Amino acid sequence: MAAAQRRVVLYVPDLSVGGAERAALNLLEALPGPDLRVTLLLNQRRGPLLHTLRDGAEVRSLDVHRTIAALPRLTAFLRQERPDVLISYLEFNNIVAIWANHLAGRPTRVIASHHVTMSNFRSASWKYSLVPALYRLTLPWADHVVAVSKGVASGLAQVMRGRESLSIIDNPIITPGYRELASAPLDHPWFAPAEPPLILGVGRLVPQKNFELLINAFAALAAKRNVRLALLGDGPLKADLQQQIDRLGLCDRATILPVDLNPWRYMARASVLVLSSLFEGFGNVLVEAMATGTPVVSVDCPDGPADILGHGKWGRLVPSGDAGALAAAIEDTLTDPGDPQSRQARAMEYSAQSIAMRYRDLIARLDGARRSVPAS
Repeated sequence: MAAAQRRVVLYVPDLSVGGAERAALNLLEALPGPDLRVTLLLNQRRGPLLHTLRDGAEVRSLDVHRTIAALPRLTAFLRQERPDVLISYLEFNNIVAIWANHLAGRPTRVIASHHVTMSNFRSASWKYSLVPALYRLTLPWADHVVAVSKGVASGLAQVMRGRESLSIIDNPIITPGYRELASAPLDHPWFAPAEPPLILGVGRLVPQKNFELLINAFAALAAKRNVRLALLGDGPLKADLQQQIDRLGLCDRATILPVDLNPWRYMARASVLVLSSLFEGFGNVLVEAMATGTPVVSVDCPDGPADILGHGKWGRLVPSGDAGALAAAIEDTLTDPGDPQSRQARAMEYSAQSIAMRYRDLIARLDGARRSVPAS
């Protein structure tokens, strides 16, 4: 007799362009099977990544504008539909998911997926500075907590009662269609084969990504080499970064390009991708670029890049905040880009299919643990 199909719900605020949102979409593609039905649940049906949903994906929305307003609707959803597992993403979604399941009588096993080092909340806005305290109160009610890197797990362990309900599962990055995305046409003249070497930065134009450092490093490199810089992204610092480019006299050699739902085609044509962030939970763009064979350089920020790059084995690491060291590492990489096949093999360790298998194993363990608990 065939086992009953279990239902898994992936819960994210919306489909903005972010690492956690992309991870959820990749798991939505890789996790379903004859034994698992997977639903994507949103607080609000909005965001550019809506256009990347595969045909036939099951998507539901709570239709709320603020995460805290999702609490009563999520409680009702869990009470009425009783999915087997809810995997939630991002801090306040995690908190609301755990509260809602508690109010619903805990019919569902909740896995909270966390993507940011806890220490970074201390210097955040007042709202995010509450996260550590709220986590201390809330995470013990979760059935399991997933951290996306060792550093993130270390911070979480300090606000949890123990590590037995904490696992490290990397982000699912590489999907079966990535080669097609990487080879898609790109008509920007700077990315043509005969053009000067192009340095690429990808991400939201926010303080965390520290693109100011990358621009300063590029300025030092551009003083002695014919190179170009492209930043792919949008955000509140766009005008400030453009002013920095203009002030340094780089407007004919550096550009800011709008968000593109297919960053792979830019990465595949770049000479080197650079991650300059103040902090990361993981560092998806490093894996994405490596999958295309493009060399990468990263600052050694907390947390994720050093693990991804094998502490320098698959890409150069430099101290955070050091523009001179970053410029030197970029120059060294342009001179000696290393082996693309080795980078691609490393990137495939983060395939969505392999990460989905780890989630399947976790779900099976939680299912077995619940069945082993005697009825009261």
